[in-house]
Amino acid sequence: MAANTFLLPDYFLYQKKLKLGELTSQLAVMEYRELEPQIEHLEAEHQVTIVYASLSDTTEGMNS
Repeated sequence: MAANTFLLPDYFLYQKKLKLGELTSQLAVMEYRELEPQIEHLEAEHQVTIVYASLSDTTEGMNS
């Protein structure tokens, strides 16, 4: 039982990395106008928070 408890955090981390890899592959092929309306759905489906900002904004604009 101790071995299972010891290895469990590594297993969860491995599974999360796989899921994030799948999400990254899905996002890479999407256009921004297609992605923006789906962000909330993707966050809920993959249990993540997606942070994004316009590349045309200034640093001060992104931080406000």
